[in-house]
Amino acid sequence: MAEQDFATFDMDFSDFERPPESRLVGHRGSIDQVNQMIKGQCIPHGMIFQGPWGIGKSTFAFHMAYGLLKNVPEFCTHLESHDPLFRQIFSQSHPDYFYLDGAQGSVEDVREVLQFFQQTAAMGGWRVAILDNVHLLSVRAATSILKLLEEPPEKCVLILITPHLDRLPMTLRSRCQILNFSPLSPLEGSKVLMEGDPTFSLDEANQLMEHSQGSPGYGLALKTFGGATFIKQFNESFNQIETQGLGPILSLLDPILFKNKETDLDQAWQLMVEFLQDFSHRWLKEKVLEDVSYGPLAQVWFENGSLFQMGEIFHLDRRQMLIVSLTQLTMYESTR
Repeated sequence: MAEQDFATFDMDFSDFERPPESRLVGHRGSIDQVNQMIKGQCIPHGMIFQGPWGIGKSTFAFHMAYGLLKNVPEFCTHLESHDPLFRQIFSQSHPDYFYLDGAQGSVEDVREVLQFFQQTAAMGGWRVAILDNVHLLSVRAATSILKLLEEPPEKCVLILITPHLDRLPMTLRSRCQILNFSPLSPLEGSKVLMEGDPTFSLDEANQLMEHSQGSPGYGLALKTFGGATFIKQFNESFNQIETQGLGPILSLLDPILFKNKETDLDQAWQLMVEFLQDFSHRWLKEKVLEDVSYGPLAQVWFENGSLFQMGEIFHLDRRQMLIVSLTQLTMYESTR
């Protein structure tokens, strides 16, 4: 979630389901763009929604699909659960709606999308397909999408969603209209957290959004570590490293990352890497404000990011990477 990622990881927020109703928060600029398309009757056959993880791109696509299938004259920001169309789209049972997550997608799955668009619209209106995490499709699968965009049927929309636009083939990008999504404001993010999980207090939601770079999805994921309590304990343990060593902070992290059989340890590790990069980014900004020389700080930041990137490539021991990362930060602090 840092402003510059030296290591990029594919995080899965699919465990966090939409609530019984769906209310879109933020993204006013993108809503205005879509409304202009609807008003001008110039909705493109291919669209790419790109922006950071967990900020509402998939929810936006869900709302856009609803509006097209409902044939309403403007973008719908609030959908009610008692609406039959809402339930059909949410359960993926609408005959003119198709959803595929690229994390589980194959060439055969993409072929199903192509076959879907070859069929006549069951309701006589639009047909909408959403391909989430499209950057995770194989090159062969992504290339096969081009066949659809080269000769698109009438009244069909293919929405591709990704946080990594640069991973998509240029030929695919050139045939789609790109909508850029930005992180939510702290106020918007806190609102999403509390609406998505009623157990969140306002203070906890605000604290998580401070560490989530405008991504409520990331804030929800952080809650699996313990939320604001975890962040407080991590900060306290980090500040004690110089006097008490790495013992306290490893005692905090080991049960989460390496010993919890009830969680997906790969996903927990990816989330921790994102958290550590955000933490080190904040640490860097604090040192710059203290008028510390930027050069050595930038080197520490670069080495930290490169460490995790190379570690994943060469399958280095994750606990050792964690120790090295924390040591790099504390070594700089002790030599000042």
